[in-house]
Amino acid sequence: MEHYSLQQPGPVLPCPGGMRVIVVRSRQVGGAWETTHDILPVVGIQPITVHHYFIEATAPVHPDPVLMEKHGWMYRHMEIRYAPVFITPDGRLSGIDPDDPRWSLIAPELTGEQVQTLAEGLQAREAERQVLERRIEEEEEIASDVEED
Repeated sequence: MEHYSLQQPGPVLPCPGGMRVIVVRSRQVGGAWETTHDILPVVGIQPITVHHYFIEATAPVHPDPVLMEKHGWMYRHMEIRYAPVFITPDGRLSGIDPDDPRWSLIAPELTGEQVQTLAEGLQAREAERQVLERRIEEEEEIASDVEED
């Protein structure tokens, strides 16, 4: 059975003044993961409508729900995801994947100390996630090597 999610962005919604987002970045240094974070101003919220489809056999996918159904895809359900649109450190507008675990919205009324605590927690979770992800990749490589032998 094949699954496909058609994502359709909607118009950006306004957000309260002072809204910010913590965005965590990670990189591997030696054998350990190093994480940093940025606290960036949010200018809006991007809603994304996600239409979930399934089909028993492989079929072409299309950016139009009518064409999806025409090619045999069956509609399962719809959901709406939200993600911030923010200003990057170099002054550009950017968005982020709503499913990416490396970001968190910050309410305007939170103090600098509260924001720092949230950022440190998000960085720690990201470091753990990277270690786990690498372990899974290594296990899959070992399993793949065993299958080839």
